[in-house]
Amino acid sequence: MSALSASSTGCQGPSRQMQGVWRAASFPLCLWLQMMRTMSGLTWPGLLGMVLAGCSAGSYAERGMGLGAGIGGVTGALVGSQHGNPVAGAAVGAAVGAATGTVVGHSIDDEVAAQEAQLADQLGRSLSGPVTKDQVIEMNSAGVEDSVIIAHIRSHGVRRKPRVEEVISMSKQGVGTEVIKAMEGAAVAGVRPRPPARPAVVVEEHYHGPWWGGPRRAYRSYGRRRRPGVRWGFSFGN
Repeated sequence: MSALSASSTGCQGPSRQMQGVWRAASFPLCLWLQMMRTMSGLTWPGLLGMVLAGCSAGSYAERGMGLGAGIGGVTGALVGSQHGNPVAGAAVGAAVGAATGTVVGHSIDDEVAAQEAQLADQLGRSLSGPVTKDQVIEMNSAGVEDSVIIAHIRSHGVRRKPRVEEVISMSKQGVGTEVIKAMEGAAVAGVRPRPPARPAVVVEEHYHGPWWGGPRRAYRSYGRRRRPGVRWGFSFGN
């Protein structure tokens, strides 16, 4: 009986350990999802748009999956390391995060599509491409809600940042302050950062001036000099 209980205890130990890792890794993601649902005054596109303001490619479901997997993986690894199994914690956290992010992203995509349809009905046409000042004034004059205008700005970006005179003009025509702030904080579509400038190449040229020490003497090589004088010699012949 003791062996059986010990065996069963040994089998239940890892299971309870993995359950603790699973719950600890999924708790921050569930809390994040609940926070997105309960925060007042902001819609899901606005909340996730603040996190994914720099991303412009892919749907919100794809972005949410990647973001959730990253957050869940890091959180799961940290929690799993406390239980002696960081790899399993990272895997569980990444899976839970990817699933949660995909669900949230799909919900945001549906809400964005509904808002775009509402915007097209109120304007009588659909707007595509980066948002301009004239489009914002047109949407505001047509009675489009500020939350819908802000979501459209964050989804499509702006053609360029509004200037001071344009901000004054939009304010005089009744455009809300939050809408103007959304235009100022939105990403400019089609703008890429400039590559760093290459360092300039400096070429140093050295010029030698004329010789001022007088004419240079030419060096001549002479053979071995012989001393002057009379020399005596003998020769024999037939």
